[in-house]
Amino acid sequence: MKELKLYQEHTCLKFSKQQQLQLPLLSWGLHTSYIWDLVQTHLDVLSLEKILKGIEKTSHVIEEFKSNQKVIVITNPDLTIEFASHNLKEMSGYLPSEVIGKTPKMFQGEKTDLKITKNIRNKINKKEPFEVSVYNYKKDGSLYYCHIKGYPAFNKNNQLIKYIAIEQEIVA
Repeated sequence: MKELKLYQEHTCLKFSKQQQLQLPLLSWGLHTSYIWDLVQTHLDVLSLEKILKGIEKTSHVIEEFKSNQKVIVITNPDLTIEFASHNLKEMSGYLPSEVIGKTPKMFQGEKTDLKITKNIRNKINKKEPFEVSVYNYKKDGSLYYCHIKGYPAFNKNNQLIKYIAIEQEIVA
């Protein structure tokens, strides 16, 4: 089983470096996007395992991502985005590389409820989890309704080291 996991990791790393997947002619148009999504999901899981290693009470994050395909955004204590799962693009239009180094405020705009963002800020300042639904803005400027569960992540010395957000677009 260990060899299979190692093979899978190396295969995903090889495919992630290619601009396009090269598959047999019969599968073109049928499975390419599905396989590419699987590769990206696996790479996200590997990244999440590395980022969350040694952080208490975070096993649910990877399970939520794998089973429900929710978007994962991880920030440092100053709320600078350090990781975003590949499926962020489907929800917001942004590639993960476009949000890393920025703050989640980049998704807010005119119709984002200030009471909700103030509530989030209070919970973050108290290092408490929160769960809200809020209007955010996509890259193209259109609105989307987003359900967010945010969790502080602590090290073994009980110091805040990350903030983890599990997000999902709510479609009416």
